[in-house]
Amino acid sequence: MKKDEIFFVDPYPTNKKIAILIHGLGSDSSSWQYQMEELGKNGFRPIAIDIPGFGKSPFISRRWSVRRAAVMIINQIIDVVQAPIILIGLSLGGVVAQKIVQFREEKIEKLVLISTFSHLHPKVKSNLPYLSHRILQVFSGNIRKQAKFVADKLFPLPEQKEWHDYLYLQIKRANPRIYRQAMIALAAFSSFRWMKDIQIPCLVISGSADSTVSLKDQRRLAKIIPGAKHLIIDQGGHAVTVDHYQQVNQELIRFLNEGNQ
Repeated sequence: MKKDEIFFVDPYPTNKKIAILIHGLGSDSSSWQYQMEELGKNGFRPIAIDIPGFGKSPFISRRWSVRRAAVMIINQIIDVVQAPIILIGLSLGGVVAQKIVQFREEKIEKLVLISTFSHLHPKVKSNLPYLSHRILQVFSGNIRKQAKFVADKLFPLPEQKEWHDYLYLQIKRANPRIYRQAMIALAAFSSFRWMKDIQIPCLVISGSADSTVSLKDQRRLAKIIPGAKHLIIDQGGHAVTVDHYQQVNQELIRFLNEGNQ
């Protein structure tokens, strides 16, 4: 593997319809385990990538940014695979996906944005304290505390222990410097300028119980995208692709197949 080569998982290379999946903060391509098989069974070629700086994808530049991560993905994945592409992003992955759309809208056939936002609005009271707490934890250099804090918040129930422990281990292995820079980049991100003009069919998926990205910010994202559909899954959390994966998969396949009959 080259020093700046993006790692990706491509288990259905003979399927024709390409779907690129981009994970959330501190996670990696394995977080799409519940979607990969379902997409493959339905004729799609899911390619789950590790965002530069996370998982097995290196990031050699000094400063991590959404733009730099998106450009690397464009250069190594988007511009290499055959268009049209279905682009699916969760949380941080949804932010990176929006940046990719800014630069390569003509290559994207459909867009799915999950548990994400166009801008973390400062008037939403839950945003700044939560982000500040996480950034302070990462600045302290104690990535283990950060991992436990996030895993406890996303998977608080006893029956979710397997998911909790899996996320904890993923975040604990993250590079603290890149994690911190990504947190700061998320706090400063805004996509209104270009997302209000895109012409791609878009599905926004939110969990009604998301305690990480406010439902208000997710509604704002869906509202600014022309013609976007907004699906709110009752009692779904931030990791709705895990805690309500069956419903997410059903709606995802339905949306991707629209217009293909």
